[in-house]
This record gives sequence, structure tokens and C-alpha cells, in this order.
Amino acid sequence: ELSYLILAVTANPAEHLGHPSILSAVLPEGHPGRDLAVVIPLLGTSRTFCRQSVRAELDGGARAVWLVDFETRTVTVYQEGRRGTEFDSDDTLDGGDGLPGFSCKVSDLFG
Repeated sequence: ELSYLILAVTANPAEHLGHPSILSAVLPEGHPGRDLAVVIPLLGTSRTFCRQSVRAELDGGARAVWLVDFETRTVTVYQEGRRGTEFDSDDTLDGGDGLPGFSCKVSDLFG
């Protein structure tokens, strides 16, 4: 069973995502850790706060964290022990080890 968390630092992230059904938030009770956390900061949220949110999710056991940036229309993927990898609208995200078989174009996330 996969575990997801969307840490939306905005009033309603579904208003901004082109395809809100791509991402859903489910965290089963007693699950040892998240497979994926998605951090969606409100425009104007400090980079420091975003980094702290990413670090908190990785420290909490998330296998991967996606940081969605609406200003640059990019997604930066973080995994424990690795530097973030930035994907732009021409790129395709994959689920890695946590979400095998999952993929979507970054541009689909922004509509």
C-alpha cells in the first residue's frame, strides 16, 4: 500500500493544479513512512520555509519529496542523501522506487 502526503502551504492547491486528480493525499494509520510528500508553497513563501518543510518530510521518513514551484513551473525532487533534481515543463516525473510505474509530464501538473 502506497502512502502520500500533500503538504499544501496554500488555501486550495486544486485551484492551481491543472490535473488535481493526479495527486491525492492518503496516509494510512500506522504506516511507517510516506512514499511521497508533495510540498506546494503559497506564492511568496520563503525558500527557507520550503527547505525546512522538505527536510522535515525526509527526516520523518518520506522516500521522496516533490517541491512544486508555481513561479518557475518546476518540480524539484528530493531524496534522502541526494541533492534536489529540478524538472521543468518539458520533463517527465517518474515515481522512482516509492511509486514504481508512475509517470507524468511536469506541464500536466500546471495545466
